[in-house]
Amino acid sequence: MTFNPEVSLSGLITIVLFIFGAAGAWFGLKQLVAVMVQRIAIIERDMGTINSNIQSVENDVKGIAAILTVQAVQTRTLEFLQTQINEMKHGEGFIFPLGRGAHEVPPKR
Repeated sequence: MTFNPEVSLSGLITIVLFIFGAAGAWFGLKQLVAVMVQRIAIIERDMGTINSNIQSVENDVKGIAAILTVQAVQTRTLEFLQTQINEMKHGEGFIFPLGRGAHEVPPKR
């Protein structure tokens, strides 16, 4: 086997086209990677904003839960007081009917 130092025009064109094709692919991929890095940075920024918004909503929900708890306790207290008032009512007034003292017995009806 002998070495042939002759280079044909078609061989040179093939080599040049291969080099330009490889360089084009390299720069194209490099630009694509740069665009992807920018998009990832934008997504990370948006995720940070979303996380802060979620944190704010969580704090609001905790506040609403505390308010609802206080309201439930107050409602229970009001119901208890209303029951006590209803149990204390007799006749025209509370424990002693209006216009009578503690020592007087109300008339039978």
